[in-house]
Amino acid sequence: MSEIEFHLQRLTEWVRTLEGCPKKWNDILIVEDPSFSYRGKEWAIPQTALINSKLYESRFSELLNRGYSWINLNFGGLYEGNAIVFVEHPKEASGVPADKVSVNPSGPEGNKWDLTKRLLIK
Repeated sequence: MSEIEFHLQRLTEWVRTLEGCPKKWNDILIVEDPSFSYRGKEWAIPQTALINSKLYESRFSELLNRGYSWINLNFGGLYEGNAIVFVEHPKEASGVPADKVSVNPSGPEGNKWDLTKRLLIK
């Protein structure tokens, strides 16, 4: 199991315990900061920034090896039947070894699972 698979499994197992969480989705799509911008109650995301989680393995490994102290995996909700996970990390690395990076799971604000009206795909 790759690092991203391990952390996504951990994330999805946890969010499935939250009230109202849909139990199924077609796929997991990743969008990495700064590819998204938050506009009050909506996110604007270029279509090209949504990456299938299976294609994100090497990029996630690269992030782990950059020396960031933390990486957030935020399960934003569902959009067109797919789970959207926002990946956030510090702007600057601090020299933390890959095996010591804190990978933090989080879920949607206020358990708002439907991203249809809050996600603007350009």
